[in-house]
Parts: sequence; structure tokens; C-alpha cells
Amino acid sequence: MSGATPAEGSGAAGAGWWVYVVRCGDGTFYTGIARDLAGRLREHNDDDRRAARYTRGRRPVVLHAACPVADRPAAARLERRVKALPRAAKEGLAAAPGWLAADQLAPTAG
Repeated sequence: MSGATPAEGSGAAGAGWWVYVVRCGDGTFYTGIARDLAGRLREHNDDDRRAARYTRGRRPVVLHAACPVADRPAAARLERRVKALPRAAKEGLAAAPGWLAADQLAPTAG
């Protein structure tokens, strides 16, 4: 899982961006980036125009794990690494260093 470990210096306090993994209604994972994590989750579940095409037909989506990242380029790099991970590694992200499980983000992502 070292390929999906956030860069040094990232942290929730200074996070401008989030890399997130949601579990779709069909059990698959979707990975994305967002500045407003809670708003993006609402879009995935409620907004047909702004939801990702992949998640539109796989609702509801629920947050699995998220990682705070300092800026958009770092978020895009981490997103690319996470998308390349096998499913089993994505399952373990919630316990990986630098990542937060959905229950740790409930007030933010609800």
C-alpha cells in the first residue's frame, strides 16, 4: 500500500483537497478528488449532472476512506496511484497511514 501513502506534509488541518474512495451500491470502488468532500458525495448520490458517469448507475455511494492533500497536483498524483491499486489494497486504505476511515469523517462528509 506504500504506493497510496500521502506525501509528507499533508494533513487534515492544511488540506485544501481530498482524495476519496467511495463504495458504490454494486460493491465496486470509485476514486476521485474534491475540495468539498461532503458536497462531492452529495453530488455523487443526488445530482445527475455533476455526478461521475460511473457512479450514476451505481447508487447509493458511501464514503470508504479519504486522504487530505495540500493541493490539486498532489491530489491528482495520489488519485492516479490509488486507481492503480488492486481491490484488496483499496479495501485496506481506511487503515493506511494518512488516510481517514469514513467513521472518522462522519461530521465532515455527512
